Amino acid sequence: QPELLGLTAEYETWFGSTNAWKNAMAHLAVYLLMAIIGFSFVLEKWPIHDSIYFAVVVFTTVGYGDLSPTNDLSRVFVIFFAIYGIVILGIFLGLLGELIIKRHDENLKK
Repeated sequence: QPELLGLTAEYETWFGSTNAWKNAMAHLAVYLLMAIIGFSFVLEKWPIHDSIYFAVVVFTTVGYGDLSPTNDLSRVFVIFFAIYGIVILGIFLGLLGELIIKRHDENLKK
């Protein structure tokens, strides 16, 4: 089938590569670091564990409302922060789905 797509036999999808997991983990680390620096030291002065908790609540789009930005600069930051986090979550879910499908296909071949 790869010949139909004009791809070589050595072609490897991005989702199937180990670089995808490394890149996703690096982006998750950057995201959490942004939360810690942004919310604990620059914008809100929250404890570090509250900043990490807020980051997880934001990227999972749960939005409990127990923590929220209190000034306009924080609110603008959260807009872009949320978009970045949701994209990271989408990438992780895509990688996980690809892994599950790959393992399922391997089990069917046995």
